[in-house]
Amino acid sequence: ILLLNRARYDMSEPAELFRSREYASFRSNIALRRLRLSSGGAAGEGAELEWTYYDAGPRSVTCPLVLLPPICGTADVFFRQVVALSALGFRVLSVEYPAELWSVEGWCYAFGQLLNALNLSRVHLLGACLGGFLALKFAEFTRDSGRVLSVVLCNSFADTAHFRRHTLANSFWLYPGFALRTILLRKHMHMPPGGGPTTGADCDVSIIRSVNFVLTRMKELTQPQLASRLTLNCAAEGYVQPHLLAHLPLTIIDTLDCPAALTDQVRDHLYKCFPHARLAHLKTGGNFP
Repeated sequence: ILLLNRARYDMSEPAELFRSREYASFRSNIALRRLRLSSGGAAGEGAELEWTYYDAGPRSVTCPLVLLPPICGTADVFFRQVVALSALGFRVLSVEYPAELWSVEGWCYAFGQLLNALNLSRVHLLGACLGGFLALKFAEFTRDSGRVLSVVLCNSFADTAHFRRHTLANSFWLYPGFALRTILLRKHMHMPPGGGPTTGADCDVSIIRSVNFVLTRMKELTQPQLASRLTLNCAAEGYVQPHLLAHLPLTIIDTLDCPAALTDQVRDHLYKCFPHARLAHLKTGGNFP
């Protein structure tokens, strides 16, 4: 059983950000949208996928910024970015993944179908953690059409081999939900028994709030959602081919106070894959800046 430091990271109580005026304003002014589409075989013959997303900013913009959340996040984890950028006149979409996608190629195909349904021929992508990896794979998947104009990676990676769970990737669908949450907390957010994430005892209050927010959202994810995300995060075909993306404008954002999110080995590998990328280092920010 995973024991958390309930004084600082408590999933039983609503996160403070949920009770904030800022979040209440976001939910009251920007609608949560749902769109059901045929999977085209990506999730089984005749299956449908339900995409959940927020869409803010002028609809006249046909090449918006699309935000892809981390493995344990939902579409609203980017609510501050959605509010701030749409207020400046940018169109921003924050997308939540369907639960029925079990392969990286299938995810890329299904995401392309979503963009088609929204009449978006070109996009800029920003992904955190798993979202960044999927953004790179989609850019690789659509390289001939040039559908992705740029990619921003936040605490992300270019190879799932770093997580060393290829042998288990095909069996995550068998795990109960509480076991999958434990794997996420212990292996991906580095929450040891009896303590919070490895961000230090004097962790900034804003970091604690962001972690609590994501933990609360993760608690609401279903077993199929958790299983499919872990499967994608540990997929055997999960290696980005950097030579296919040498033309792509890339920005890499890393938080230096969060070794739990990414090891130095993972960071260095990403930097070597994309030496042309712009680097942005944040001194603080934790797992979810």
